[in-house]
Amino acid sequence: MMARKIRAYTAVGKRIASVGKRQHLIAKALKISQQTVSKKLRGETAILLSDLEKLAKYYKVPVTYFFEPEDIEPAVSNALETIRKKSGAHHDLAKAISKLSGKAAEKLLAKVG
Repeated sequence: MMARKIRAYTAVGKRIASVGKRQHLIAKALKISQQTVSKKLRGETAILLSDLEKLAKYYKVPVTYFFEPEDIEPAVSNALETIRKKSGAHHDLAKAISKLSGKAAEKLLAKVG
């Protein structure tokens, strides 16, 4: 029987893989097998919130990094998380920036920050 992929799991798995760590390092950080990591990254098994919390700590990024568009770098994601924590119009700014490409977001944040 072929495992059914869940689109949300696949998208988050791609974000995890985009950080550039090898699967055996991810497995070590999560204390699971490399085979299980592979299944999670391909979207065949669930990526638990507890997994994301451990990986966020390991990669030194906010948990929300794993839900950002693929081309946003960790530094941009960290800046967005800081903006999101502020109230009011800052939240709308963070949403707008997260829709930009990685380079455009970096340039904008450099001007703002």
